[in-house]
Amino acid sequence: MSAALVVLEIAVSVVLVTGAGLLLRTLGELLRVAPGFRSEHLLTAVVTPDDALCVQPSRCTAFYDRVIERLRALPGVSHAAAASDLPLAGQATWVALDVEDHPLPPGALAHTADRHVVTPDYLRTLAIPLLAGGSLTC
Repeated sequence: MSAALVVLEIAVSVVLVTGAGLLLRTLGELLRVAPGFRSEHLLTAVVTPDDALCVQPSRCTAFYDRVIERLRALPGVSHAAAASDLPLAGQATWVALDVEDHPLPPGALAHTADRHVVTPDYLRTLAIPLLAGGSLTC
């Protein structure tokens, strides 16, 4: 009985070590994948204005516009932009949608979409190519 237990422990150990090795190899490969945006020579910061300032959306927008303009004026800064979420950060802001000609049956969950807010210079700042359509505008 004890010999079978030792064999089982060795088998489980081999599976665990193999799995850990594959996980590390996969992580190493993922670190070499290009994320689709420029990630070097970037500085990110969380800027949260006072809640009272953003009661009026125009005041909140003006605040962020001033911050971006001041950042662009700094020596060595070539681009500055703002975004509600950083790429690959796993953050999401979900909003409910009313879809025309697609009413929800009683008791059904609302249609939702993930919302990301960015400033017009966002794509250029992160060197994200625009493959189709026009540039971002306010």
